[in-house]
Amino acid sequence: TNSNYYVKRRKRFHQQKELMGLGRNSVPSLFQLCINYLVDNFEHVDSLGLVDHSIRVALCERLVAKGKMNGAAFDVLAEEGVETLELVDCAQVTQDQFCDAVKVLIPMGLRAILLQHCGRCFGAQAVKTIVDMKSDDIQLFALSLAGAYLLTDDDISR
Repeated sequence: TNSNYYVKRRKRFHQQKELMGLGRNSVPSLFQLCINYLVDNFEHVDSLGLVDHSIRVALCERLVAKGKMNGAAFDVLAEEGVETLELVDCAQVTQDQFCDAVKVLIPMGLRAILLQHCGRCFGAQAVKTIVDMKSDDIQLFALSLAGAYLLTDDDISR
């Protein structure tokens, strides 16, 4: 009877998953439709305005999945006024571009930098850019880096 219970539970789980829009043959949510539309037409987006951080992350994830996360997309996601800069994949962002953005964003209230696959964009130059800023301008409380292969032990200790 245990295996029967397990089979029923697994079947119920998959039915719930499909009802929630997570299955293969599900209808996408309005949110997902909007994200897909924005990503399909992202080359025409100049600014996201005051959208929530979670929307920026969803856009970034979808841009990466569709192979559209490039320098121009980074400029839109890292526009002035964001409090959190979270990027799922920074492989197409150059270190110069990242440093230019950080010079503008930190004095404007950037509080968290969360980067994954940030090998190219976060190296010694990025560390120097952040360290050289006036301490009065820095409100940064979180820095999370994954895949920062350009950093050395000396860079990290600064």
